[in-house]
Amino acid sequence: YILALWLMGFAIASTALLLGCLVPNVEVGLQVSPAVLVPQILFAGFFIKSEQIPPFLRWAQYLCSLRYGNNLFALIAFGPQETDSWDNSTRAEAELLLELNQIEPGDWWVNVLVLASIGVAFRLVAIAALSWRAARTA
Repeated sequence: YILALWLMGFAIASTALLLGCLVPNVEVGLQVSPAVLVPQILFAGFFIKSEQIPPFLRWAQYLCSLRYGNNLFALIAFGPQETDSWDNSTRAEAELLLELNQIEPGDWWVNVLVLASIGVAFRLVAIAALSWRAARTA
């Protein structure tokens, strides 16, 4: 749970850092931040299924760290545990939740890898943006 929380925080902080490096000042950053952070909720997959999103926008879900973080938290809370004290109906409901959100219990490592990749990639792009901005102003 702590690793999932840390990875999600790292990826979201990297997204905010990239946004901060791309905008010219704080005011613009505050105005643009909802346009970057609100789609995270839309594409996370818990409120709207991926099939309901128009095909030309579906690619954006792969850049949203909240989706992968939610997948990890759902697996931790509702995935198969070895010491499971749930009755059959509760277990069936948990499995249905994972199935409806297209979360595969065996693919937890994919979510970890993607969260780490998003965090590292966005930080590298932020460094490149800062370097470009520094070279342009010098």
